[in-house]
Amino acid sequence: MPLNPRLQKFTTASQSIATFDFVDIASGTGFEKFFMTGSIDSVGDKFILTSLSLAADNQAGTGAVDQTNFTADGVTRSFTTSAFNLPRTVSGNCYFSFTYNSSTPGGTNTLTAQIIVVDVDSNETDISSGGVTTRDTDEAATTMMLLEIPLTQTTIKEGEKLRLKITRNSSDGNDLTLNHNGSESFILVPFRINL
Repeated sequence: MPLNPRLQKFTTASQSIATFDFVDIASGTGFEKFFMTGSIDSVGDKFILTSLSLAADNQAGTGAVDQTNFTADGVTRSFTTSAFNLPRTVSGNCYFSFTYNSSTPGGTNTLTAQIIVVDVDSNETDISSGGVTTRDTDEAATTMMLLEIPLTQTTIKEGEKLRLKITRNSSDGNDLTLNHNGSESFILVPFRINL
């Protein structure tokens, strides 16, 4: 006996299920952690922001990319995400946690950290109000530092990238080494949740 045609009609469920933490929903913001890491290929060094904790290439003799040695004023290192496949809006304060070493106890370095949106034409827009500056003092051993970086509310469009740019502005002659071996240093980026 054939099935009644009225019973052959049905609706399908949603193709995806989104889950959010209650606190994220209540605040309207969810943080995504991007780890700082590096790789080397035939084109050269790449410094990456990735949501996965991936070990950096630290193979001896190839110019390991698990650290950046800031040996002179004006030295800059940028870490960049892959292109976003959906638009997302950043809003709130970004947190930059990093480990570093100074070559001389009591030495001083001044760093600026900026959060930048890179469009599809590689144009940069600073969304961190000119960056946040910090002074590094007194430590020769590995030390952690946390910076709060206020962000201008910005929608990152499909195909655009997010970049962390770190610049050493001044020092009293000592070197600073920033560690970025995939788990030591990261940024927490606040994205708006629109329900």
